[in-house]
Amino acid sequence: MKKIFNTQLSSFEMTEVKQLKETVERQRTCRFKLEPDFLHQANRRHFLYYQENTLLAYVFLNFFDSQVLEATLIVQEKELIADSLVALNDFARQQAIPTVLIITDINDQLLTTFLKNEQSYVHQFSEYRLFLDSSNFNAQQEVPLRHAKAEESLQIARLLAEIPEDKIEPLLPEDLANTLVLAKKDRVIACIRIDESLKTYGIYGFVVDPDHRGRGLGQSILTTVIQQLLAKKQKEIYLEVESTNQRALHLYTKLGFRKEILFDYYCHEV
Repeated sequence: MKKIFNTQLSSFEMTEVKQLKETVERQRTCRFKLEPDFLHQANRRHFLYYQENTLLAYVFLNFFDSQVLEATLIVQEKELIADSLVALNDFARQQAIPTVLIITDINDQLLTTFLKNEQSYVHQFSEYRLFLDSSNFNAQQEVPLRHAKAEESLQIARLLAEIPEDKIEPLLPEDLANTLVLAKKDRVIACIRIDESLKTYGIYGFVVDPDHRGRGLGQSILTTVIQQLLAKKQKEIYLEVESTNQRALHLYTKLGFRKEILFDYYCHEV
């Protein structure tokens, strides 16, 4: 057995991971929470589990802050889950990260059942992934969104975290580059990020300043973004929201989004 933590995947490893992902998705009729360009990301870490030169498990690691490590597991056999989690928790301990979040599609019965039976893994929340049905979308008047500026990084991070600027870190450059904002004078009052892949547009980091909520601004911003994306090359458009956020779910379904995947988050304290 060979276990490897890589910062960046080689071309051959990318092919192996892609094949493993497609095989498991087909076998278990599930989807994995992965960023569109996850195979090419160099600022994340990739865990690969080999047996006799065959890739049997892969974990994509996301570092959103120094306190939480998010992990998406792709494993073929139940016996590999425990070994993968042990390696993952050891890695988190070495990095002094106290909390690990395991993300799984509710339809992935193999992984979901395993986590439910492990007392140290506690279900924390669930999140829908919704895809746009463009036939049910109605265009509206657009609002003046623009690309975020480097000096607005802390403002945007504050909006996303809803905590004081002196307690947060600025956005990663690649996230800032994909972020659009609505500004009032020199103040960012809303932000939204678009991650593009070969087949999809993913909408992330969509937040309106609390002082400007309840005025229909969120709907106007999202409508503007959708109209701009639909005017480009035709691709699937999706976004994600916590299952308990009924207000946001109502807005998204009203605009033409439909629920397709439900991801569960299981928390483990290292």
